[in-house]
Amino acid sequence: MRGLHSVSLALEHLHDTITVGHGDVSASNVLLDGGAAPCAWLCDLGSACEATFPAAIVPGRRAATALSSPGYTDPIFLRTGIMSKKSDVYSLGVLLLEALTGSSAAWSNGGVSTAKILQRVRTSGVAGLVDGRLGNDYDAMEASDVASIIVECVEAQPGL
Repeated sequence: MRGLHSVSLALEHLHDTITVGHGDVSASNVLLDGGAAPCAWLCDLGSACEATFPAAIVPGRRAATALSSPGYTDPIFLRTGIMSKKSDVYSLGVLLLEALTGSSAAWSNGGVSTAKILQRVRTSGVAGLVDGRLGNDYDAMEASDVASIIVECVEAQPGL
């Protein structure tokens, strides 16, 4: 999770310091550093757009033309074609969900994992959702905190 914290700090820097939206926050755009202090790097700014937040219309793109990878795209962006901080925050939530559950952002049948799992996280917490490959070797409180962050990231908050 420390590596994903680095990704969130990178997004904060992009949004608040240089006012750029990444546009494609996904597992394939995170490079992991296997050093003594695990770190992650957010890469591939090819979909980035300069923005005057809270929202910016992505020039030359329609809502049907998604910027981000399948499964990570903010539904509000898909409906409106408007890129905002929330678009990247939503994608970060999906990335956290992948890390917590070990499941891909897009299921083989095309359904998005957030739609299938989010309600369960809200009602039951993370019991039974944490990646089974971890066995019992994880901090349940940390997993619960991450689940709360995921819910905040992927809930519809157009004003963010």
